[in-house]
Amino acid sequence: MLTHESVDQTIRFQKSIRSILPSLPSDHAAWSISPEASVADAIERMTANNIGALIVLSAQKLDGIVTREDIVDAASGKDLREIRVSEILTKGVYYANPEMTIDQCMALMSSRRLRYLPILEGSRVLSMISVDDILERVSRESQT
Repeated sequence: MLTHESVDQTIRFQKSIRSILPSLPSDHAAWSISPEASVADAIERMTANNIGALIVLSAQKLDGIVTREDIVDAASGKDLREIRVSEILTKGVYYANPEMTIDQCMALMSSRRLRYLPILEGSRVLSMISVDDILERVSRESQT
C-alpha cells in the first residue's frame, strides 16, 4: 500500500544530485590532489579534511581517485613520502553527473560497491559525494 510517507520518500530520491551540491565541499583543494603528490601528502590532506578519498586531478581533469584503502594496500613497509599518488590511484573511475537522481546515484554506488563518487559536469569536476553524504541528506530530509 502506498502511503503519504512512501510517496514523500520517493520524491526525495528523485531529486537530482544538483540539489545536494550546495551542501558538498566545493573547494578543490580540500578533496583533490595531484598525481605527482606523495602518498604522505594524500594522507595529510585526507586527515585534515576528515575524508576517506581524494580525486586525483591532472590539469583540472579527472585522472583517478585514491582512497584510504589504496594507501593501506601500498603502505606495507614503504616510505610513503617516496610513493607518488600516480602509482596507487584507481583509474577508470565511475562518476555521477549533477542531473542524476539520488536514487540513480545510490544504485550506481551500491551495484559497484563504491563509497565515493566524483561529480562531473562535462569534463569539469564539481565535487565528490560519499555514501555518508547521501545517507545524511536523506535522513535529514526524512525528518522534515
